[in-house]
Amino acid sequence: MNGEASIQDLINVHFRTNEALSKLLIGNSTTNPTSPKSLNERNGENHQAMLHFIYNSKLVGVFVCHDGKNGDWVLQIPFFPPFQTMDDFTEEKVRGMIWAGLGIHPTNDNIASTINSNDEYRFDILSLRPWTMSSLVAQKYVNDSNTVVLAGDAAHAFPPAGGVGRKNG
Repeated sequence: MNGEASIQDLINVHFRTNEALSKLLIGNSTTNPTSPKSLNERNGENHQAMLHFIYNSKLVGVFVCHDGKNGDWVLQIPFFPPFQTMDDFTEEKVRGMIWAGLGIHPTNDNIASTINSNDEYRFDILSLRPWTMSSLVAQKYVNDSNTVVLAGDAAHAFPPAGGVGRKNG
């Protein structure tokens, strides 16, 4: 393979939401007027998206929709070894980062009571896993005996965001 074997280190946070929170992530706002605006509504858009890039004082990351209907999401967060380790990303800290990315602040009494009373914005963290983004392309697309051809995604290492996480295990 030709290219860079290590461009950036990231952590994938695989989490599952309920329908209300998934709609907030996807862009279909809830009908509750006190609910936060969806990521798309805050950006003045009115369409669904698979990737939502977030840059604010509490989170730099990408929300990746694996299955919006069933609430299956990944948050990709950059991290910087050796200055940070996986131990720096506790479930509590990551949960706060997800809230920050959504613009939801559970310390707000209204949101906190909503979360506690009917779990409208509840989500379950399923896994936290590190990975290294690379930029690698096959040196050859045809083997020496001309019996195998590499094409499409088989010819390069693909980051999990574009590959919808299928290479993450």
